[in-house]
Amino acid sequence: MEAPEPIMFVVSWLVLLGAIVLVLATTILSLPVLILSGFLYIFLLPHFGLVVEHLYMLRLGGWGHVKLMNYGKKEFALPPTNPESPEKQPPPLHSMLTGISLTETIKVFIVPSFVDNLTYVIVNINTGVAAIVDPGDEENVVYGLHQIQASIKPNEIDVRAILLTHKHWDHVAGVPGVKKMFPGATCYCGASENSPFADSHVKNNDTITVSDLQFHVVAVPAHTRGSCIFFLRKSDKEGFSAIFTGDTLFGGGCGASFEAGLSNAYSMRRCFAEIVVQLNAHGDAENCKIFSGHDYVNTMMKRELNSATKESNGNIIDKLSLSTTVTSTKFPPAFFFKLCENFYVSERKRLLKIVNSPTYLETELAISPIFRLLRDLIGHLNLCLKEWVVCENIDGEPPVDVDVDVDVDVDVEKKKKKAATSFSTVYTQDLEALAKGLEPNMLDMMTIEEYPPPAAEKVEAIEIKKTRVKLLTALFSVGFSPFAISNRDARKMNLPAKKSTPLLDECVDLNRIVKIASGVFLFDTPSVVAEMGLLRFRLNKLKIELGAANFCPRKITDLLLGEEKNDGYFAFCRFSKQNKNKNSPEHELSPIPTNVV
Repeated sequence: MEAPEPIMFVVSWLVLLGAIVLVLATTILSLPVLILSGFLYIFLLPHFGLVVEHLYMLRLGGWGHVKLMNYGKKEFALPPTNPESPEKQPPPLHSMLTGISLTETIKVFIVPSFVDNLTYVIVNINTGVAAIVDPGDEENVVYGLHQIQASIKPNEIDVRAILLTHKHWDHVAGVPGVKKMFPGATCYCGASENSPFADSHVKNNDTITVSDLQFHVVAVPAHTRGSCIFFLRKSDKEGFSAIFTGDTLFGGGCGASFEAGLSNAYSMRRCFAEIVVQLNAHGDAENCKIFSGHDYVNTMMKRELNSATKESNGNIIDKLSLSTTVTSTKFPPAFFFKLCENFYVSERKRLLKIVNSPTYLETELAISPIFRLLRDLIGHLNLCLKEWVVCENIDGEPPVDVDVDVDVDVDVEKKKKKAATSFSTVYTQDLEALAKGLEPNMLDMMTIEEYPPPAAEKVEAIEIKKTRVKLLTALFSVGFSPFAISNRDARKMNLPAKKSTPLLDECVDLNRIVKIASGVFLFDTPSVVAEMGLLRFRLNKLKIELGAANFCPRKITDLLLGEEKNDGYFAFCRFSKQNKNKNSPEHELSPIPTNVV
Protein backbone atom coordinates (compact mmCIF):
# COMPACT_ATOMS: atom_id res chain seq x y z
CA MET A 1 0.00 0.00 0.00
CA GLU A 2 1.57 3.28 -1.15
CA ALA A 3 1.95 6.12 1.33
CA PRO A 4 -0.22 9.17 0.68
CA GLU A 5 1.52 11.89 -1.31
CA PRO A 6 1.42 14.51 1.53
CA ILE A 7 3.28 12.11 3.83
CA MET A 8 6.04 11.51 1.23
CA PHE A 9 6.30 15.26 0.77
CA VAL A 10 6.87 15.77 4.51
CA VAL A 11 9.39 12.90 4.66
CA SER A 12 11.37 14.39 1.75
CA TRP A 13 11.57 17.74 3.49
CA LEU A 14 12.66 16.11 6.73
CA VAL A 15 15.46 14.23 4.89
CA LEU A 16 16.62 17.42 3.19
CA LEU A 17 16.50 19.34 6.48
CA GLY A 18 18.48 16.58 8.20
CA ALA A 19 21.11 16.72 5.47
CA ILE A 20 21.42 20.50 5.83
CA VAL A 21 21.73 20.25 9.61
CA LEU A 22 24.37 17.53 9.22
CA VAL A 23 26.40 19.67 6.80
CA LEU A 24 26.16 22.71 9.06
CA ALA A 25 27.13 20.70 12.13
CA THR A 26 30.10 19.17 10.30
CA THR A 27 31.21 22.60 9.09
CA ILE A 28 30.93 24.13 12.57
CA LEU A 29 32.78 21.24 14.20
CA SER A 30 35.52 21.23 11.57
CA LEU A 31 35.93 25.02 11.61
CA PRO A 32 38.62 24.95 14.34
CA VAL A 33 40.48 22.30 12.36
CA LEU A 34 40.29 24.43 9.19
CA ILE A 35 41.52 27.51 11.07
CA LEU A 36 44.36 25.55 12.64
CA SER A 37 45.31 24.00 9.28
CA GLY A 38 45.33 27.42 7.64
CA PHE A 39 47.50 28.82 10.43
CA LEU A 40 49.94 25.94 10.08
CA TYR A 41 50.09 26.26 6.30
CA ILE A 42 50.43 30.06 6.16
CA PHE A 43 52.57 30.81 9.19
CA LEU A 44 54.34 27.73 10.53
CA LEU A 45 55.33 25.64 7.49
CA PRO A 46 57.37 28.41 5.82
CA HIS A 47 59.28 28.78 9.09
CA PHE A 48 59.33 25.13 10.14
CA GLY A 49 63.12 25.25 10.28
CA LEU A 50 62.85 27.75 13.15
CA VAL A 51 60.51 25.38 15.00
CA VAL A 52 63.04 22.55 14.61
CA GLU A 53 65.96 24.77 15.55
CA HIS A 54 64.51 26.29 18.71
CA LEU A 55 61.38 24.54 20.06
CA TYR A 56 62.45 21.00 19.18
CA MET A 57 65.81 21.47 20.91
CA LEU A 58 64.15 22.12 24.27
CA ARG A 59 64.48 19.29 26.82
CA LEU A 60 60.74 18.67 26.45
CA GLY A 61 61.17 18.23 22.70
CA GLY A 62 64.01 15.78 23.25
CA TRP A 63 61.99 13.81 25.81
CA GLY A 64 59.04 13.56 23.43
CA HIS A 65 61.18 12.55 20.46
CA VAL A 66 63.02 9.83 22.39
CA LYS A 67 59.76 8.47 23.85
CA LEU A 68 58.24 8.32 20.38
CA MET A 69 61.30 6.59 18.92
CA ASN A 70 61.44 4.07 21.76
CA TYR A 71 57.79 3.22 21.17
CA GLY A 72 58.31 2.88 17.42
CA LYS A 73 61.44 0.73 17.56
CA LYS A 74 59.51 -2.11 19.18
CA GLU A 75 57.51 -2.45 15.98
CA PHE A 76 60.68 -2.92 13.88
CA ALA A 77 62.70 -5.03 16.33
CA LEU A 78 64.33 -8.36 15.57
CA PRO A 79 62.37 -11.43 16.76
CA PRO A 80 63.27 -12.58 20.31
CA THR A 81 66.23 -14.93 20.50
CA ASN A 82 65.01 -16.67 23.66
CA PRO A 83 61.26 -16.23 24.18
CA GLU A 84 61.35 -18.30 27.36
CA SER A 85 63.68 -15.83 29.14
CA PRO A 86 62.36 -12.29 28.52
CA GLU A 87 64.75 -10.82 31.08
CA LYS A 88 67.74 -11.97 28.99
CA GLN A 89 66.49 -10.45 25.74
CA PRO A 90 68.57 -7.71 24.08
CA PRO A 91 66.89 -4.33 23.57
CA PRO A 92 64.79 -3.92 20.41
CA LEU A 93 67.12 -3.67 17.39
CA HIS A 94 65.83 -2.87 13.91
CA SER A 95 68.84 -4.71 12.36
CA MET A 96 71.69 -6.97 13.35
CA LEU A 97 74.77 -5.48 15.00
CA THR A 98 77.43 -5.45 12.26
CA GLY A 99 81.22 -5.01 12.09
CA ILE A 100 83.05 -3.63 9.03
CA SER A 101 86.83 -3.92 8.79
CA LEU A 102 88.60 -0.83 7.43
CA THR A 103 92.12 -2.17 8.00
CA GLU A 104 93.67 -5.09 9.83
CA THR A 105 93.39 -3.18 13.11
CA ILE A 106 90.55 -0.64 12.62
CA LYS A 107 86.98 -1.83 12.63
CA VAL A 108 83.65 0.04 12.47
CA PHE A 109 80.79 -1.52 14.44
CA ILE A 110 77.29 -0.46 13.39
CA VAL A 111 74.80 -0.29 16.28
CA PRO A 112 71.12 -0.04 15.18
CA SER A 113 69.26 2.60 17.16
CA PHE A 114 65.60 3.59 17.47
CA VAL A 115 63.62 2.93 14.25
CA ASP A 116 66.25 3.57 11.56
CA ASN A 117 69.14 5.45 13.23
CA LEU A 118 72.69 4.14 12.99
CA THR A 119 75.42 4.65 15.60
CA TYR A 120 79.03 3.88 14.72
CA VAL A 121 81.80 2.70 17.04
CA ILE A 122 85.28 2.93 15.50
CA VAL A 123 87.67 0.63 17.37
CA ASN A 124 91.34 -0.29 17.19
CA ILE A 125 90.88 -3.98 17.98
CA ASN A 126 94.52 -4.32 19.11
CA THR A 127 94.42 -1.52 21.70
CA GLY A 128 90.69 -1.16 22.38
CA VAL A 129 90.83 2.63 21.83
CA ALA A 130 87.51 3.74 20.32
CA ALA A 131 85.46 6.70 19.16
CA ILE A 132 81.68 6.67 18.86
CA VAL A 133 79.62 8.66 16.33
CA ASP A 134 76.07 9.85 17.07
CA PRO A 135 75.02 7.76 20.10
CA GLY A 136 71.29 8.53 20.00
CA ASP A 137 69.68 5.50 21.64
CA GLU A 138 71.22 5.02 25.10
CA GLU A 139 69.77 1.55 25.67
CA ASN A 140 70.94 0.15 22.33
CA VAL A 141 74.33 1.89 22.43
CA VAL A 142 75.17 0.54 25.90
CA TYR A 143 74.13 -2.95 24.77
CA GLY A 144 76.22 -2.57 21.61
CA LEU A 145 79.29 -1.51 23.58
CA HIS A 146 79.02 -4.61 25.77
CA GLN A 147 78.74 -6.79 22.66
CA ILE A 148 81.76 -5.09 21.09
CA GLN A 149 83.70 -5.60 24.31
CA ALA A 150 82.96 -9.32 24.13
CA SER A 151 84.13 -9.48 20.49
CA ILE A 152 87.56 -7.85 21.06
CA LYS A 153 88.58 -9.75 24.19
CA PRO A 154 91.06 -9.90 25.85
CA ASN A 155 91.44 -6.16 25.07
CA GLU A 156 89.27 -3.69 26.96
CA ILE A 157 87.28 -1.20 24.91
CA ASP A 158 88.15 2.39 25.82
CA VAL A 159 85.85 5.03 24.30
CA ARG A 160 87.80 8.28 24.40
CA ALA A 161 85.79 10.46 21.99
CA ILE A 162 82.11 11.00 21.20
CA LEU A 163 81.59 12.69 17.81
CA LEU A 164 78.25 14.40 17.16
CA THR A 165 77.50 15.22 13.52
CA HIS A 166 74.72 17.56 14.69
CA LYS A 167 72.58 18.39 17.69
CA HIS A 168 69.26 16.57 17.04
CA TRP A 169 68.08 14.39 19.89
CA ASP A 170 67.97 11.14 17.93
CA HIS A 171 71.75 11.53 17.49
CA VAL A 172 72.78 12.78 20.95
CA ALA A 173 70.35 11.39 23.56
CA GLY A 174 72.63 8.45 24.36
CA VAL A 175 75.66 10.59 25.30
CA PRO A 176 74.94 10.44 29.08
CA GLY A 177 74.89 6.65 28.98
CA VAL A 178 78.23 6.50 27.16
CA LYS A 179 79.80 8.98 29.60
CA LYS A 180 78.51 6.94 32.52
CA MET A 181 80.44 3.94 31.16
CA PHE A 182 83.48 6.01 30.09
CA PRO A 183 83.71 9.18 32.25
CA GLY A 184 86.91 10.30 30.50
CA ALA A 185 85.33 10.44 27.01
CA THR A 186 85.29 13.89 25.38
CA CYS A 187 82.19 14.87 23.41
CA TYR A 188 82.85 16.92 20.23
CA CYS A 189 80.24 18.91 18.34
CA GLY A 190 80.10 21.73 15.78
CA ALA A 191 80.85 25.15 17.28
CA SER A 192 77.46 26.55 16.17
CA GLU A 193 75.46 23.74 17.77
CA ASN A 194 73.93 24.31 21.18
CA SER A 195 74.00 20.65 22.21
CA PRO A 196 73.85 20.34 26.03
CA PHE A 197 76.32 17.42 25.99
CA ALA A 198 79.26 18.95 24.07
CA ASP A 199 82.58 19.25 25.95
CA SER A 200 84.57 20.62 23.03
CA HIS A 201 83.47 22.46 19.90
CA VAL A 202 85.07 21.96 16.49
CA LYS A 203 85.08 23.98 13.28
CA ASN A 204 85.78 23.47 9.61
CA ASN A 205 89.16 21.83 8.82
CA ASP A 206 89.86 20.91 12.46
CA THR A 207 91.47 17.57 13.30
CA ILE A 208 90.35 15.32 16.16
CA THR A 209 93.04 12.88 17.28
CA VAL A 210 92.05 9.81 19.30
CA SER A 211 95.25 7.82 19.79
CA ASP A 212 95.99 6.50 16.28
CA LEU A 213 92.55 7.54 14.95
CA GLN A 214 92.48 10.90 13.19
CA PHE A 215 89.26 12.60 12.09
CA HIS A 216 89.21 15.52 9.66
CA VAL A 217 86.25 17.86 10.33
CA VAL A 218 84.32 19.39 7.40
CA ALA A 219 81.49 21.80 8.19
CA VAL A 220 78.32 21.31 6.12
CA PRO A 221 75.78 23.93 7.29
CA ALA A 222 72.41 22.92 5.87
CA HIS A 223 70.52 20.32 7.93
CA THR A 224 71.61 22.34 10.98
CA ARG A 225 73.83 25.41 11.18
CA GLY A 226 76.67 23.49 12.82
CA SER A 227 76.44 20.13 11.04
CA CYS A 228 79.79 18.41 10.50
CA ILE A 229 81.07 15.42 8.56
CA PHE A 230 83.95 13.41 10.02
CA PHE A 231 86.53 12.00 7.59
CA LEU A 232 88.58 9.18 9.11
CA ARG A 233 92.15 9.34 7.83
CA LYS A 234 94.04 6.23 6.86
CA SER A 235 96.80 4.94 9.11
CA ASP A 236 99.43 6.44 6.79
CA LYS A 237 97.53 9.76 6.98
CA GLU A 238 97.21 9.76 3.17
CA GLY A 239 93.59 9.84 2.09
CA PHE A 240 90.45 8.78 3.94
CA SER A 241 89.19 5.29 4.71
CA ALA A 242 85.67 6.32 5.83
CA ILE A 243 83.40 9.33 6.24
CA PHE A 244 80.53 9.74 8.70
CA THR A 245 77.89 12.02 7.21
CA GLY A 246 75.13 12.14 9.82
CA ASP A 247 71.93 13.57 8.31
CA THR A 248 73.66 15.40 5.45
CA LEU A 249 74.07 12.51 3.02
CA PHE A 250 71.97 9.35 3.07
CA GLY A 251 72.19 6.45 0.68
CA GLY A 252 70.31 7.85 -2.33
CA GLY A 253 69.27 11.16 -0.77
CA CYS A 254 69.87 13.84 1.83
CA GLY A 255 68.48 15.34 5.01
CA ALA A 256 66.10 18.29 5.02
CA SER A 257 67.84 21.66 5.01
CA PHE A 258 66.09 22.84 8.17
CA GLU A 259 68.31 25.69 9.32
CA ALA A 260 69.67 26.85 5.96
CA GLY A 261 66.08 27.24 4.68
CA LEU A 262 63.78 24.46 3.49
CA SER A 263 63.33 26.20 0.12
CA ASN A 264 67.05 26.75 -0.40
CA ALA A 265 68.43 23.58 -1.97
CA TYR A 266 71.67 25.33 -2.91
CA SER A 267 73.10 24.89 0.58
CA MET A 268 72.76 21.11 0.43
CA ARG A 269 74.14 20.97 -3.12
CA ARG A 270 77.25 22.87 -2.04
CA CYS A 271 77.68 20.46 0.86
CA PHE A 272 77.53 17.47 -1.50
CA ALA A 273 80.00 19.21 -3.80
CA GLU A 274 82.29 19.79 -0.81
CA ILE A 275 82.31 16.06 -0.09
CA VAL A 276 83.55 15.45 -3.63
CA VAL A 277 86.20 18.18 -3.29
CA GLN A 278 87.49 16.71 -0.02
CA LEU A 279 87.61 13.14 -1.32
CA ASN A 280 89.42 14.22 -4.49
CA ALA A 281 91.84 16.45 -2.60
CA HIS A 282 92.97 13.60 -0.35
CA GLY A 283 92.74 10.75 -2.84
CA ASP A 284 91.19 7.26 -2.81
CA ALA A 285 87.62 8.39 -3.45
CA GLU A 286 87.00 4.96 -5.00
CA ASN A 287 87.47 2.93 -1.81
CA CYS A 288 86.30 5.37 0.86
CA LYS A 289 83.26 4.03 2.73
CA ILE A 290 80.34 6.36 3.46
CA PHE A 291 78.47 5.82 6.74
CA SER A 292 75.21 7.81 7.03
CA GLY A 293 73.12 8.59 10.10
CA HIS A 294 69.99 6.68 9.03
CA ASP A 295 69.20 3.56 7.03
CA TYR A 296 66.99 5.23 4.43
CA VAL A 297 68.32 3.53 1.26
CA ASN A 298 65.20 1.45 0.71
CA THR A 299 62.90 4.44 1.21
CA MET A 300 64.96 6.64 -1.12
CA MET A 301 65.03 4.01 -3.87
CA LYS A 302 61.26 3.58 -3.66
CA ARG A 303 60.80 7.33 -4.11
CA GLU A 304 63.10 7.39 -7.11
CA LEU A 305 61.46 4.41 -8.80
CA ASN A 306 57.96 5.71 -8.07
CA SER A 307 58.88 8.81 -10.08
CA ALA A 308 60.51 6.80 -12.86
CA THR A 309 57.42 6.89 -15.09
CA LYS A 310 56.01 10.23 -13.94
CA GLU A 311 56.70 13.77 -15.02
CA SER A 312 58.51 15.68 -12.28
CA ASN A 313 56.82 18.77 -10.91
CA GLY A 314 60.21 20.35 -10.29
CA ASN A 315 61.18 23.51 -12.08
CA ILE A 316 64.50 25.28 -12.31
CA ILE A 317 62.63 28.48 -11.64
CA ASP A 318 58.92 28.47 -10.88
CA LYS A 319 58.49 32.19 -11.39
CA LEU A 320 59.40 31.89 -15.07
CA SER A 321 57.74 28.48 -15.52
CA LEU A 322 60.85 27.10 -17.16
CA SER A 323 60.23 23.43 -16.48
CA THR A 324 63.21 21.09 -16.53
CA THR A 325 62.22 17.53 -15.67
CA VAL A 326 64.49 15.43 -13.51
CA THR A 327 62.67 12.12 -13.91
CA SER A 328 64.29 8.72 -14.09
CA THR A 329 62.97 8.30 -17.64
CA LYS A 330 65.59 10.82 -18.69
CA PHE A 331 68.41 8.73 -17.22
CA PRO A 332 70.74 6.60 -19.28
CA PRO A 333 69.82 2.92 -18.78
CA ALA A 334 72.90 2.31 -16.61
CA PHE A 335 71.61 4.81 -14.03
CA PHE A 336 68.06 3.50 -14.13
CA PHE A 337 69.13 -0.10 -13.60
CA LYS A 338 71.56 1.00 -10.90
CA LEU A 339 68.52 2.35 -9.05
CA CYS A 340 66.72 -0.96 -9.58
CA GLU A 341 69.71 -2.93 -8.40
CA ASN A 342 70.08 -0.87 -5.22
CA PHE A 343 66.36 -1.13 -4.55
CA TYR A 344 66.39 -4.92 -4.78
CA VAL A 345 69.54 -5.22 -2.69
CA SER A 346 68.27 -2.82 0.00
CA GLU A 347 64.86 -4.51 0.08
CA ARG A 348 66.49 -7.90 0.55
CA LYS A 349 68.76 -6.56 3.28
CA ARG A 350 65.84 -5.05 5.17
CA LEU A 351 63.98 -8.38 5.03
CA LEU A 352 67.10 -10.06 6.46
CA LYS A 353 67.54 -7.27 9.05
CA ILE A 354 70.92 -6.24 7.60
CA VAL A 355 71.81 -2.54 7.55
CA ASN A 356 72.32 -0.77 4.21
CA SER A 357 75.56 0.82 5.33
CA PRO A 358 78.20 1.64 4.24
CA THR A 359 77.81 2.91 0.69
CA TYR A 360 80.39 4.23 -1.79
CA LEU A 361 80.82 7.42 -3.79
CA GLU A 362 80.58 5.54 -7.09
CA THR A 363 77.13 4.24 -6.12
CA GLU A 364 75.94 7.58 -4.78
CA LEU A 365 76.93 9.40 -7.98
CA ALA A 366 74.44 7.18 -9.81
CA ILE A 367 71.53 6.90 -7.36
CA SER A 368 71.56 10.25 -5.52
CA PRO A 369 69.39 12.91 -7.20
CA ILE A 370 71.67 15.69 -5.93
CA PHE A 371 74.81 14.13 -7.38
CA ARG A 372 72.99 13.47 -10.66
CA LEU A 373 71.85 17.08 -10.72
CA LEU A 374 75.42 18.27 -10.17
CA ARG A 375 76.53 16.09 -13.08
CA ASP A 376 73.82 17.56 -15.29
CA LEU A 377 74.65 21.15 -14.33
CA ILE A 378 78.38 20.67 -14.95
CA GLY A 379 77.56 19.06 -18.29
CA HIS A 380 75.48 22.11 -19.19
CA LEU A 381 78.31 24.43 -18.18
CA ASN A 382 80.68 22.42 -20.35
CA LEU A 383 78.25 22.68 -23.27
CA CYS A 384 78.04 26.47 -22.92
CA LEU A 385 81.84 26.72 -22.77
CA LYS A 386 82.16 24.49 -25.82
CA GLU A 387 79.76 26.66 -27.84
CA TRP A 388 81.54 29.81 -26.70
CA VAL A 389 84.94 28.47 -27.76
CA VAL A 390 83.56 27.55 -31.19
CA CYS A 391 81.54 30.74 -31.76
CA GLU A 392 84.29 33.09 -30.60
CA ASN A 393 86.99 31.19 -32.52
CA ILE A 394 89.10 30.79 -29.40
CA ASP A 395 92.50 29.50 -30.38
CA GLY A 396 93.73 26.21 -29.07
CA GLU A 397 90.55 24.07 -28.83
CA PRO A 398 92.00 20.58 -29.43
CA PRO A 399 90.27 18.01 -31.65
CA VAL A 400 88.23 15.45 -29.75
CA ASP A 401 90.36 12.54 -30.97
CA VAL A 402 93.64 14.12 -29.88
CA ASP A 403 95.10 13.38 -26.45
CA VAL A 404 95.21 16.50 -24.31
CA ASP A 405 97.40 17.05 -21.28
CA VAL A 406 94.59 18.06 -18.96
CA ASP A 407 96.03 16.70 -15.73
CA VAL A 408 93.28 14.12 -15.32
CA ASP A 409 94.36 10.64 -14.22
CA VAL A 410 92.70 8.11 -16.50
CA ASP A 411 93.53 4.42 -16.41
CA VAL A 412 91.91 3.48 -19.72
CA GLU A 413 92.05 -0.29 -19.23
CA LYS A 414 90.62 0.06 -15.74
CA LYS A 415 87.82 2.28 -17.01
CA LYS A 416 87.00 -0.15 -19.82
CA LYS A 417 86.85 -3.00 -17.32
CA LYS A 418 84.64 -0.97 -14.97
CA ALA A 419 82.33 0.00 -17.84
CA ALA A 420 82.03 -3.65 -18.85
CA THR A 421 81.08 -4.77 -15.34
CA SER A 422 78.90 -1.81 -14.31
CA PHE A 423 75.71 -3.65 -15.34
CA SER A 424 76.32 -6.78 -13.24
CA THR A 425 73.93 -7.75 -10.48
CA VAL A 426 72.94 -10.81 -8.50
CA TYR A 427 69.32 -9.95 -9.35
CA THR A 428 69.65 -10.53 -13.10
CA GLN A 429 66.34 -12.36 -13.38
CA ASP A 430 64.51 -9.57 -11.58
CA LEU A 431 66.01 -6.96 -13.90
CA GLU A 432 65.19 -9.02 -16.99
CA ALA A 433 61.59 -9.30 -15.82
CA LEU A 434 61.55 -5.55 -15.19
CA ALA A 435 62.94 -4.84 -18.66
CA LYS A 436 60.26 -7.05 -20.27
CA GLY A 437 57.59 -5.20 -18.33
CA LEU A 438 58.64 -1.80 -19.59
CA GLU A 439 56.42 -0.07 -22.12
CA PRO A 440 57.64 -0.48 -25.72
CA ASN A 441 58.69 3.16 -26.02
CA MET A 442 60.34 3.29 -22.59
CA LEU A 443 63.76 2.11 -23.78
CA ASP A 444 63.63 4.65 -26.59
CA MET A 445 63.11 7.38 -23.98
CA MET A 446 66.15 6.16 -22.06
CA THR A 447 68.66 5.97 -24.93
CA ILE A 448 72.24 6.74 -24.01
CA GLU A 449 73.21 10.16 -25.29
CA GLU A 450 76.61 11.69 -25.66
CA TYR A 451 77.30 13.66 -22.50
CA PRO A 452 76.86 16.59 -22.67
CA PRO A 453 74.16 16.51 -25.39
CA PRO A 454 74.90 18.31 -28.67
CA ALA A 455 73.71 21.88 -28.95
CA ALA A 456 70.75 22.73 -31.18
CA GLU A 457 71.52 24.84 -34.22
CA LYS A 458 68.73 27.34 -33.55
CA VAL A 459 67.54 28.21 -30.08
CA GLU A 460 64.30 30.03 -29.44
CA ALA A 461 64.03 32.88 -26.93
CA ILE A 462 62.55 30.64 -24.23
CA GLU A 463 65.35 28.13 -24.73
CA ILE A 464 67.91 30.91 -24.34
CA LYS A 465 66.20 31.86 -21.09
CA LYS A 466 66.32 28.26 -19.88
CA THR A 467 69.96 27.97 -20.90
CA ARG A 468 70.84 31.13 -18.98
CA VAL A 469 68.96 30.06 -15.87
CA LYS A 470 70.49 26.58 -15.90
CA LEU A 471 73.98 28.03 -16.37
CA LEU A 472 73.46 30.34 -13.39
CA THR A 473 72.12 27.39 -11.41
CA ALA A 474 75.32 25.49 -12.19
CA LEU A 475 77.53 28.39 -11.12
CA PHE A 476 75.56 28.93 -7.90
CA SER A 477 75.65 25.20 -7.04
CA VAL A 478 79.30 24.31 -7.71
CA GLY A 479 81.10 27.65 -7.89
CA PHE A 480 80.86 28.46 -4.18
CA SER A 481 81.93 26.55 -1.08
CA PRO A 482 79.29 26.12 1.67
CA PHE A 483 78.32 29.37 3.41
CA ALA A 484 77.79 29.80 7.13
CA ILE A 485 74.17 30.58 7.94
CA SER A 486 75.09 33.79 9.80
CA ASN A 487 78.13 35.98 10.32
CA ARG A 488 78.38 34.68 13.88
CA ASP A 489 78.45 31.10 12.54
CA ALA A 490 81.11 32.12 10.02
CA ARG A 491 83.45 33.12 12.84
CA LYS A 492 82.64 30.03 14.91
CA MET A 493 82.81 27.46 12.13
CA ASN A 494 85.65 28.93 10.06
CA LEU A 495 83.41 29.25 7.01
CA PRO A 496 82.77 31.99 4.43
CA ALA A 497 80.10 34.40 5.64
CA LYS A 498 76.70 34.38 3.97
CA LYS A 499 76.62 37.05 1.32
CA SER A 500 74.49 40.13 1.87
CA THR A 501 74.59 40.94 -1.85
CA PRO A 502 73.12 38.76 -4.63
CA LEU A 503 75.45 35.97 -5.67
CA LEU A 504 75.27 37.29 -9.22
CA ASP A 505 77.86 39.86 -8.19
CA GLU A 506 80.05 37.56 -6.07
CA CYS A 507 83.03 35.63 -7.41
CA VAL A 508 82.79 31.94 -8.25
CA ASP A 509 85.89 29.76 -7.97
CA LEU A 510 86.60 28.23 -11.38
CA ASN A 511 89.29 25.98 -9.89
CA ARG A 512 86.69 24.51 -7.52
CA ILE A 513 84.41 23.74 -10.48
CA VAL A 514 87.22 21.75 -12.08
CA LYS A 515 87.72 19.70 -8.90
CA ILE A 516 84.00 18.94 -8.61
CA ALA A 517 83.76 18.03 -12.30
CA SER A 518 86.68 15.64 -11.95
CA GLY A 519 84.99 14.03 -8.93
CA VAL A 520 81.41 13.58 -10.10
CA PHE A 521 82.58 12.03 -13.40
CA LEU A 522 85.39 10.04 -11.77
CA PHE A 523 83.87 6.62 -12.49
CA ASP A 524 82.56 7.25 -16.00
CA THR A 525 83.81 5.87 -19.30
CA PRO A 526 87.12 7.15 -20.71
CA SER A 527 85.35 9.35 -23.28
CA VAL A 528 83.34 11.14 -20.59
CA VAL A 529 86.42 11.58 -18.37
CA ALA A 530 88.27 12.97 -21.39
CA GLU A 531 85.40 15.41 -21.99
CA MET A 532 85.80 16.62 -18.42
CA GLY A 533 89.47 17.10 -19.22
CA LEU A 534 88.37 19.37 -22.05
CA LEU A 535 86.20 21.22 -19.54
CA ARG A 536 89.36 22.03 -17.60
CA PHE A 537 90.98 23.19 -20.84
CA ARG A 538 87.98 25.45 -21.63
CA LEU A 539 87.85 26.86 -18.12
CA ASN A 540 91.53 27.78 -18.45
CA LYS A 541 90.64 29.65 -21.64
CA LEU A 542 87.83 31.38 -19.76
CA LYS A 543 90.23 32.39 -16.98
CA ILE A 544 92.59 33.87 -19.59
CA GLU A 545 89.70 35.75 -21.19
CA LEU A 546 88.47 37.07 -17.83
CA GLY A 547 91.96 37.67 -16.50
CA ALA A 548 91.25 35.92 -13.17
CA ALA A 549 90.28 32.56 -11.67
CA ASN A 550 87.42 34.13 -9.70
CA PHE A 551 84.67 36.04 -11.45
CA CYS A 552 80.99 36.84 -10.85
CA PRO A 553 78.28 34.64 -12.44
CA ARG A 554 76.67 37.66 -14.13
CA LYS A 555 79.77 38.43 -16.20
CA ILE A 556 80.52 34.77 -16.92
CA THR A 557 76.96 34.27 -18.18
CA ASP A 558 77.04 37.43 -20.28
CA LEU A 559 80.38 36.39 -21.78
CA LEU A 560 79.23 32.86 -22.68
CA LEU A 561 75.65 33.62 -23.76
CA GLY A 562 75.67 37.33 -24.55
CA GLU A 563 74.04 40.10 -22.54
CA GLU A 564 70.36 39.65 -21.82
CA LYS A 565 68.22 42.56 -22.93
CA ASN A 566 64.87 41.32 -21.58
CA ASP A 567 66.01 41.13 -18.00
CA GLY A 568 63.59 38.39 -16.93
CA TYR A 569 65.82 36.57 -14.48
CA PHE A 570 67.19 39.70 -12.88
CA ALA A 571 63.62 41.03 -12.63
CA PHE A 572 62.85 37.92 -10.58
CA CYS A 573 65.82 38.70 -8.33
CA ARG A 574 64.57 42.24 -7.84
CA PHE A 575 61.09 40.87 -7.12
CA SER A 576 62.54 38.62 -4.41
CA LYS A 577 64.51 41.50 -2.93
CA GLN A 578 61.58 43.91 -2.91
CA ASN A 579 59.37 41.33 -1.22
CA LYS A 580 62.13 40.41 1.26
CA ASN A 581 61.91 36.74 0.38
CA LYS A 582 63.28 35.19 3.57
CA ASN A 583 63.25 31.73 2.05
CA SER A 584 65.82 32.89 -0.52
CA PRO A 585 67.95 35.54 1.22
CA GLU A 586 70.72 35.12 -1.32
CA HIS A 587 68.26 35.92 -4.14
CA GLU A 588 69.13 32.61 -5.72
CA LEU A 589 67.04 30.54 -8.07
CA SER A 590 64.17 28.41 -6.84
CA PRO A 591 65.44 24.92 -5.97
CA ILE A 592 64.71 21.68 -7.76
CA PRO A 593 63.04 19.23 -5.34
CA THR A 594 65.36 16.48 -4.09
CA ASN A 595 65.08 13.33 -2.00
CA VAL A 596 64.91 14.71 1.53
CA VAL A 597 63.76 13.30 4.84
